[in-house]
Parts: sequence; structure tokens; C-alpha cells
Amino acid sequence: MSCKDSNIGQSYSIKFINNSSGNNTFVCYQKQSKGMPPEAQSLAWFVRTAAPDTHIKFTWTVDYSFIWTETEVLRDDYYYEAGGMKKADLDENDQTGFTYANEEFHFTDTSFGGTEGALTIKMDDAIPPNKAHAGIAMSGAGVYLASARKNWEA
Repeated sequence: MSCKDSNIGQSYSIKFINNSSGNNTFVCYQKQSKGMPPEAQSLAWFVRTAAPDTHIKFTWTVDYSFIWTETEVLRDDYYYEAGGMKKADLDENDQTGFTYANEEFHFTDTSFGGTEGALTIKMDDAIPPNKAHAGIAMSGAGVYLASARKNWEA
């Protein structure tokens, strides 16, 4: 997944102002970057409802992580979710492997020659279909996710 940004650690903020007479919900998400696989979905990164005549300030820093999540519905009222996060940056920690071993997903250390200046996840042949998603987070919150599949690089 290509996330190019030279402002690592830079702090940003957005202020939402509701000057209307009713409640409004503000949704913040990242625009799909060039080089991003079409399967990657941009996630609602910040969602908040504001009452009339109020404001909401959302502040974040450009600190990347690789993320994965697994969710399974066992019954209508019973499900589980598991996930993991690994620090990333565009210089030295710009790639990771992703595998499934001993009935668990996890990131692996790897060096496979990913695209310079882009964050890349290489999924191996152990990834079962339709079980997990992998992607990129910023400031600890998921920004992009794609369905994990075997022998795929995102």
C-alpha cells in the first residue's frame, strides 16, 4: 500500500464547526493515494456528532503502523475480533511480511525489495481466504484496509 509522506511526526488538526440548528455528524477519512491497490478501502478515521453551535477539533500526527484484523461471527450474538499493529515509517521500516501460522495471523520481519518511499505488506502462501484484513494506520487508527489473501503484495 503506497502511503507517501515526508512529514513523519508532523502534527495536524481539523476543526469542525456546527453553526446549524441541528446535530451534524462529521466524518474524516483519507483520500485514496496513488499506487494504492484498488481493493484497499479508506476507513472512517474520525466520526463525531456535534450539537448546534459547537465545534470539534481533531488532532493527529503522521506516525504510521501496519495493522491487521480478524473478525469471525460464531453465532448471531457471539463473535470475536483479533488484531495486531507494527510500527512503520517510510525510511527503514517500510515493509513487513504477513503470515498465518499455528492458527494465528502475525507480521513477520522480511526484506523483499518493496517500493521505495511506500509502505508495503507482503502476504505469504499461508494466508487463508476471507479471514483477515491488513493495512495501514496513522496515529494508531486504521486508515486503509484490504482483504488479506495468499501471495499478495499490497
